[in-house]
This record gives sequence, C-alpha cells and structure tokens, in this order.
Amino acid sequence: MDQVLDLRCGRILDIGLNWQVVDSVRFRSTLSSDIRAPNLNELFQPVGVSSTSFTDKLTGGLAPGMRLVTSGNPLLTPQTAKTFTAGVVLTPTFIPRFSVSVDFYETRLTNAITPLSYTQDVTQQLCLASAPAYNSSACTLVTRPINDPNDANFKNPALNLPTEIRSATANAALQKTKGYDLQLDYSVDFGGGELSLRHLVTYQPVNSSLLPAAKLYSWAVQPHWLQTTFVNYRNGGWNVALQNRWLGSVSLKNSNNLLNGNTQNYVDSSLDAYDVIDTTVSKEFEFSGGNLEGYVSVSNLLNERAPLAPSGSGLPGLFYPTLPFYDDMGRFYTVGAKMKF
Repeated sequence: MDQVLDLRCGRILDIGLNWQVVDSVRFRSTLSSDIRAPNLNELFQPVGVSSTSFTDKLTGGLAPGMRLVTSGNPLLTPQTAKTFTAGVVLTPTFIPRFSVSVDFYETRLTNAITPLSYTQDVTQQLCLASAPAYNSSACTLVTRPINDPNDANFKNPALNLPTEIRSATANAALQKTKGYDLQLDYSVDFGGGELSLRHLVTYQPVNSSLLPAAKLYSWAVQPHWLQTTFVNYRNGGWNVALQNRWLGSVSLKNSNNLLNGNTQNYVDSSLDAYDVIDTTVSKEFEFSGGNLEGYVSVSNLLNERAPLAPSGSGLPGLFYPTLPFYDDMGRFYTVGAKMKF
C-alpha cells in the first residue's frame, strides 16, 4: 500500500503524527500542552484543626502539641504541563488478528498543586532562605509570639516557638514522569469458540517532584512495573474470563529523607510484588424477546493480601497498614444478571 501520513495541529501547542508506513507498521506521536484546573477540595477544603509535633528550624526547639490548621486555597491557578509521546504499532500480516504496540511518554508539570505545611522541612527551608526579612509566603504558614526578625529573642526557643502552624495547597511543585507502555492483542479460533488475549505492561522509572527550596527530587513510592493480562474464551453463549493484575516491588526510600538527615532504617526497605487473579463465568439466554446474561465473578481468587507497609498510626490494629494503590479487599464473590431488550 501507499504510505499514509496524518499530521494534525491544534490550538496552543498540540501536534499529532500518525504515519502508516506499510500495512504492518504504523508510527504515532503527540506533543501537547495540558491544563488541569484545581478541584473544589483543593480550592475550598473546609478548615480543620488538629495537633502535631515538629522540630522548629528557626529556633532549633521541639514544638510539641502544636495547633495545626488545614484548609484549601481559593487563590490556586491551573496546573500546566507539556507532554510528549512516541510509539510504534505492529500488525504483522503473517500472524492474523495479532498486534503489538510500544509507546514512550514524558510529562513535565509546572505549577503543580501540592499541599504545603510548615511541618515540612522544605517549607521551613524556604522561609529561612528569605532571611533576614523572613518575608517568604512560606513564613505565613506559621504564627509566633515574636514576628520582628530584629528582635533579640526572635530565634529564642524559650520565647518564640510557634503557637499555630498551617497547611494549605499551593502551586509550588515541579513534577516529572517518564515511562513506557506495551500492549499486545491476539485472538484465535479454538474449540469452536474464540480465545482472546490482551497483555498490558507499564514501566515508569521516573515519577518525581521538586518542592520549593528542595535540592533533590522526591520520587513517588510506587512500583515501577505494572502488568495486567486478560484471557477470554467465548463459545455458544458461554464466556469465561480471567484477569491477572501484577504490581512490581516497591522501594520505601525517599531522597528528601536522605537529604535532610532523617534516614529511616528498615529491616527490609522494599515491599514484595503483588499479584491478583480475578475470574468471571457468564452465560447468555434468550428471554422474552430480549437477552439475559447471568454471571458469577470471583475477585482475588487466591485471596492474596497486599504487602504490609510501615504506618505512623498511633492506634495499632485500627486498619490494615498498606499503601493506597493496593486494593486489599481479599477474596469476594459477585452473582448477578443483566438483561437487554
């Protein structure tokens, strides 16, 4: 066939490339400007009051039981990002109903919305960096008995520990992500029915953010590798589906801890990989001129538990300590029916 080149440009900086070189090879790429407006919670989160303890870097004293006020920030502005993707799609003619694609993506997000609290080392560093005036916006997150930097007792821990600290969202971070996606699809006639396979793989070595006054990027505590496999067999109204979700091991180390001398000691600094299998069996019936489908699903067939993660909770046993991206429901069953008219 003839080569086909589809080049599309959009408003601001949106460019798309779709190049069908031959029947079995297609290249694709995009370059875009992306915007996300702050959500309602980030803008107008109701004021909440709690207490916390932290080390005050200005005075060098330990501030126990400080009043911590948390709220949204109505002055937030939209986040802006530049995203680049490039990939190739292969559909070899000598393997019918088979395709595989590999894509690279990279995003640089500026003005990223992030919660800032005066308990954070980087926030205090940003305030201290504005000396001798101490007029940084980070300094507004703390209330002290003495606010005059020229006062002789301004850094006296006995007289000028904070009386209140605040936490609020701000357009303050720079965030970068980079990774690769692979997708494989294949279907074949088998035993009078159709057997189909889909395999998705993501490798994301970079997911890091840089806060004001920080000298090193802080990387997200998450697996670099994620894989999901779908196997489906359909025959004579019966359908059997299997789904396998695999998350790679997770490192608990963070550059901010290393930078600030707060190195956490772990017996094991990584979490094991997590693997879950789900299955569904369904059957279609003709019913009163419509279509009725009954199904039985078993989620987490092998009853796998998410790996335990260190928790700062002061109430041991209150909840199962694991990271939020794990779905730790254990094995559960669903029985139901769907009807189409």
